[in-house]
Amino acid sequence: MDNAPKGEASAVSDGHRASLPVALHFAEQRLLGISFARNRAVTEALGRGADFDAFIDDDDVPDVDWLLCLLEGRSDVPTRKSFSATGSQESSPMCRSGREK
Repeated sequence: MDNAPKGEASAVSDGHRASLPVALHFAEQRLLGISFARNRAVTEALGRGADFDAFIDDDDVPDVDWLLCLLEGRSDVPTRKSFSATGSQESSPMCRSGREK
């Protein structure tokens, strides 16, 4: 979801799409603000039949396995559709399995 006024994220997204093991969908939200962007992302994901969505801010640098840790946590609440988390060690120091981050 690109929420920047210049809209330069589309080229970055296109450049990585073919190398990813999962589908990558891109959308723009012209109304500025994190709430507008995340609400639009949820709407887009639900419209595509997504099983879940996860958010990370553009200034976060995720740990290599941050998404895997989120998926592990999803097994605790299987009906939960949306996650919002950062990849920083401060916010999620350990996966449920006990792997140190």
